[in-house]
Amino acid sequence: VTGETRWSLLRSTPTRNPDGSTTWDGIELDITERKRAEAALRRSEALYRSIARNLPDGLVCVVDPELRCLGIEGTLAGKLGLARGKMEGRPVLDAVDSSLRPAVEAHFRLAIAGETASYESEIRGRSVWSLYAPLRDEGGNVVAALMLAMDISERKRSEERLRQSQKLESLGLLAGGVAHDFNNLLVGVIGN
Repeated sequence: VTGETRWSLLRSTPTRNPDGSTTWDGIELDITERKRAEAALRRSEALYRSIARNLPDGLVCVVDPELRCLGIEGTLAGKLGLARGKMEGRPVLDAVDSSLRPAVEAHFRLAIAGETASYESEIRGRSVWSLYAPLRDEGGNVVAALMLAMDISERKRSEERLRQSQKLESLGLLAGGVAHDFNNLLVGVIGN
């Protein structure tokens, strides 16, 4: 006896004896490993949901080969109005703006076909980068597709500010060069 907890599944049927007493005949199965595997699966699922849910400005969506949503998590999902309870089990294209449906469907279909693809789009005033990838089982067969989307609006704004800053710097250098050349011309004219 090790003192560890074990799980059992009991199945039995009663048999009425001639003297009126009851005898139970049954079988007991040790299901401890199954219970451990179920607990490990619950912990693993909770971990992955937590990772996806806490992905800064991101969302993770998994669809089956018929493009039904198997799971959706992430802060971006909430910002885009894609609630998990409303999405899971439903066609993912039902929740996509009509202007984006062809691109989203094409990218999910590429992922279901085993390819990885990405693209940028504007969704409800946000710049969103999306990566679509196949999800494979242990045998290498594609069983679902994953979309990872990130709100890159702030990065885009920062890039634009940097571009504007670089333009202003270039303009300043050009103006300084022109002023220097003009000054040299004036010195030549005034000096003579």
